[in-house]
Amino acid sequence: MVGSLARFQAERGRPPDTLAEAGIQPPLDPWGNACVYVRLEGLPKHDQDAKCRWDKYEKPLNTDFDLYSMGKDGKTKPKLTQSDSYDDIIYAHGGTYIGLVSEY
Repeated sequence: MVGSLARFQAERGRPPDTLAEAGIQPPLDPWGNACVYVRLEGLPKHDQDAKCRWDKYEKPLNTDFDLYSMGKDGKTKPKLTQSDSYDDIIYAHGGTYIGLVSEY
């Protein structure tokens, strides 16, 4: 799936607005829930800041798009330091990390 997103970006010069635009079904997390995709690139800074996920240093995890599960409990928060995010599975820093927030 990440390869399909990369191809879409290479061909069009931007990430897709939705996974469906790239012909991708949302991946399922280990608990059978669809992952959330949010395009960030191209948004005004204020909107990007409101929609992105944040690490413990108050830095955005990604600048082009976010992809994450809301974990086993189905709850999440934008900041990874908030307890509702600990069981989320995240895609961070261009795919250099994909895994549980609690292990990030």
